[in-house]
Amino acid sequence: MKIKIFDSAYSQFKLKTGLLYLFGFLVSFVILSSYLSILLHSNVIFLEANGYLALSELRVAYYDYISQIILKTLPALFGFGVLIFWAGIGVAFFLIKPFQAIADYCEGDQKEPFTLSPIWGNRFLVSFASFFFKAIEESRSQRTFKNTVIPGPFEGVRKVGVDYIFLMNLIFSVIVISVVSGVILYSFGVELQSSIADYSIQVLKEYGAPTSKFVAGQQELFSRAMIFTTLIMSSLYFILSLHLYSGISPAIYGVFTAMRSFLKGNQESRVHLLGYGHIRPIGLSINKYIKKFLKDVEK
Repeated sequence: MKIKIFDSAYSQFKLKTGLLYLFGFLVSFVILSSYLSILLHSNVIFLEANGYLALSELRVAYYDYISQIILKTLPALFGFGVLIFWAGIGVAFFLIKPFQAIADYCEGDQKEPFTLSPIWGNRFLVSFASFFFKAIEESRSQRTFKNTVIPGPFEGVRKVGVDYIFLMNLIFSVIVISVVSGVILYSFGVELQSSIADYSIQVLKEYGAPTSKFVAGQQELFSRAMIFTTLIMSSLYFILSLHLYSGISPAIYGVFTAMRSFLKGNQESRVHLLGYGHIRPIGLSINKYIKKFLKDVEK
């Protein structure tokens, strides 16, 4: 039996976005884990070179102790990875929200004016869609189709500029995800680094060796690793947010130009979003709305 959970383009877009956010977290986790692995082996080499882990049983016990700490933290990390995945799906929902609001209006009864909070939608698209639907409904009430004068801010538009509020909301959500991810990775790193250091210190104390310099060095190395990991993770999420935003800008312009052309008298104008399968159903809803309007005014 064929599974149809992710058969639609929109579902696949949400899945892809969720996996991209999860990928960013996993890359950061691998970087931090690689550092901690190097730290662990470096400690073993240091202790063995100075005769503190001369017995093979001690070395095995050292690795077993660290392995138990790792296994104890893995379920929590897995759970957080699932949360990151769903956070990515939430970002996908945020990106599609203005398009979905337009589609919902087209599929509804149009009794209320089209509105959408700037927090949730691209201001350029939402404001023109509001103008478009208002003009169409006025023509519907008069049972006639007439050319509409396009307001100045929309008349000469050849490309959609950056909606900084919409982009900042997207980046803010990414910052929140980055901060929370950083805290989780830091907690994991502190737990494991402390365990590595504690066991090493315990071995050193048994031989009466000084530990203060060793502890300070361990903490400094860990701090550097966390800063590097956090920078990598933040950069990945920032680039991802810009990539996702740039991916919907052409679709915004496509919907806008089709609406504008129709209002200017081109009754054959329709929304065609080739290459944007996750938004294409919204275009079909707009086209259906236009077709119904033309039938109403021809009666």
